[in-house]
Amino acid sequence: MESIDKNDVDISKLFNYGTPVPLKDDFDKNIKKEDGSPLILYIKLIGDADTNRARVYALRKSSEMRKELRTPDSDLRIAYIPDFTGVSKANLIEMVINFNLREYVQEALKSLIMPLPLEPDSGASLEKQEKYQQEVDNWTETREKRIRELIEETVVKHRKYLSSLPKEELALEAENAIINELCEQEMYNSFQSMVLTLGTFNDPEYTQRSFQTPHGFDNLPKPIRDQLLEAYEKINISTEDLKKLPGVTQ
Repeated sequence: MESIDKNDVDISKLFNYGTPVPLKDDFDKNIKKEDGSPLILYIKLIGDADTNRARVYALRKSSEMRKELRTPDSDLRIAYIPDFTGVSKANLIEMVINFNLREYVQEALKSLIMPLPLEPDSGASLEKQEKYQQEVDNWTETREKRIRELIEETVVKHRKYLSSLPKEELALEAENAIINELCEQEMYNSFQSMVLTLGTFNDPEYTQRSFQTPHGFDNLPKPIRDQLLEAYEKINISTEDLKKLPGVTQ
């Protein structure tokens, strides 16, 4: 289990805004241009304005999918929303829980109150300093254990509520849970597509965008998309990294 060292924070990530990405094929070999040189794209972190633009795009795509999923006899609804007539009440409950698990995790995390241990003052005894360091070393593991407990408590609470519903209402809960999960995935994928559309360039000066629309990025072969997504994640600053910085509240 990785421990937290308050003095071990790599702030270089704050200044690592871009990176070249030599594209590779399925055999992990560099893709070559017509002149024989490696095909390189350049990834750059997008700013707040472009992040908001990507968020708006993703919300619109999610809304379009939700509308189609709720339209009777639409191709998307037929493909993803099953007929619940022959599904038992017990299976419907498990279906709702499985599709809502992301929501239950978020609910559990909102109730988590677990700041880092308070650092003793400079005049504290050696024993108190040792105890503090041990609490810091164990904090990540203790926090993860508490999160698991909260998630289990949340699931138990919702399972009890679902068990009290008639089958017709459970079927509606299952339909809504499936739609919400599909739209969540659509929003995430669309957001990523727009982010990479706005943050991928043909030149190291970041002046020539590689894709004019998210459809251009989406139409890339999956291995290429994955390389670009991975490169962007590597230069992105995660919330957990920021929380480790001095002065940032937990």
